[in-house]
Amino acid sequence: MRPPPSTIRDGRQSVNAHEPSGSRTIGQLHHEWSLVLHHAFRKQEVMGAMRDSQGSMLGLVVSPVLWGGNFLVGDMLADTLPGVWANLLRWVIALIVLAPFCAGAVWSHRKVLAQHIKPIAVCALLGVTLFNTLLYMALRLAPVNLAAITFALAPFMILAISSVARHRLPAPREIAAASVAIVGMMLLQQNALREGVPFLGLALCVMAAACWAGYCMAVQRLAVPAPAGAVYYTQIVIGSILLAPLALLYGPPDLAAMGSFDWLCLGYLGVFAGAIAFWLWQGAICRVGAEKAGIFMNIVPLTSIVVGTFTAGVHLTSVDILCCAMILVAVSLSRPKTVLPPSPNKCLTT
Repeated sequence: MRPPPSTIRDGRQSVNAHEPSGSRTIGQLHHEWSLVLHHAFRKQEVMGAMRDSQGSMLGLVVSPVLWGGNFLVGDMLADTLPGVWANLLRWVIALIVLAPFCAGAVWSHRKVLAQHIKPIAVCALLGVTLFNTLLYMALRLAPVNLAAITFALAPFMILAISSVARHRLPAPREIAAASVAIVGMMLLQQNALREGVPFLGLALCVMAAACWAGYCMAVQRLAVPAPAGAVYYTQIVIGSILLAPLALLYGPPDLAAMGSFDWLCLGYLGVFAGAIAFWLWQGAICRVGAEKAGIFMNIVPLTSIVVGTFTAGVHLTSVDILCCAMILVAVSLSRPKTVLPPSPNKCLTT
C-alpha cells in the first residue's frame, strides 16, 4: 500500500512532499489571480468613490457660495432691472456660454429628452423660471439680509416635502424643528413689518425658498438616460421659454440705462451663479440626495450676510441674528440621522 504523503510545515501553509518545490496547480493560480484582480477592482472602486466624494463637496460648497453672491448682486440690480427680466437675461447668457458644450448633446439625445420632457419641465419651472424671478422681485421690496435668512428655511422645507412624498409622519425632532423655525420666522416677519417692509416682500421670500426646495426634490427624482449637460441645457431652454411671455407682459426694460457695472453684475448671475453653480449643484444632489445637500444651503445666507456686511453695507439687527440662530437650530434638529440613497439619476452621472 502507498503511504500517505508527508507534509512540511513552514508556519503558514502545508506543502505536499511528493510535489516539486515551487509548483502550483491550475486551481491555485486561478485563485491567486482572482485575488489580484479583486484587489485591483476594489482599488478602482475606492478611487472612484473618492473622486465622487470630492466632486460632491465641490458642488455642495462652491454652489452656495456663488449663490450667496446671487443675493447681493440681485439686490444691486433690483432698482435697475425688473426681476423677471434679470432672470431671463441671466439664463440667456447661460445658454450662450453653455452652447458649445451642451448643444450637440441635446441634439443627439433629442428623442430621449422628448420622452422625459415632463419631469425636465418641472425642474425648469421651479429652478429656472420661478425661483430667481420671485427672489429678484422680493429684493425690490425686502432687504437682502431678510431674503437671505428666509432662504435658510429651504433645508427644512426639503425635509417636509420628503416626508409627504414618502407618506410618513414627521419625527418628534422634526416637529420640534418646525416649531423653532416657525417661531423664528414670525419674529423676523414682525420685525420686518415694524421696520416698514411690505408683507408682499416677505411672502415672495418664502415662496422663493419653497420653489427652491421643490426644485431640489425634483432634481433628485429626475432620471433621464442622457448626458448631464443635455438635460441641464434642456432645463434652461424650457425655463427661458416659460419666462419670455412673463417678461413681455411686464414690458421691455430700459437696457440703455444700464451701465457697465450693471452688465458685469448680470454676467456674474448668468455665468457663475447660473451656469456653473446650477450644474455643480445638480451633480451633488444626485450623489448625496436632496436632504443631505439641503444642509449646505445654510452657506448661502452666511456668505451673503458676511460679504454684504463688508461690501454692500448690510446691517444686521439683534433680531436678525436671533432668528438666523433659531433657523440654524431648526435645520440641525431636522437633519436626518441616516439619509436614504437618492434615486438613480443617469442624466447627471453619464
